[in-house]
Amino acid sequence: LTTNQLATYFASRWACKEAVVKSIGQGGFSTKTFYAKKVSDSKQPQVYIEKGSAMEQYIEKELQMTNYNFYLSLSHEHEYC
Repeated sequence: LTTNQLATYFASRWACKEAVVKSIGQGGFSTKTFYAKKVSDSKQPQVYIEKGSAMEQYIEKELQMTNYNFYLSLSHEHEYC
């Protein structure tokens, strides 16, 4: 991958993390405990949250959600990600 392609890749993954944090309405979570990954046989990324992490505990206890998935749509438009 070129430097520009790598930058675009990492910027889009960071935007995914930001979108997830905003969607649950609470900040302060470690960005190392969740990540976006392509779902098998699909180009659509899904967010994976580490079991036992503060984010998972918040979602399950405060939002009272135990069966949830975050699906994302990423787009790249020339110099914007």
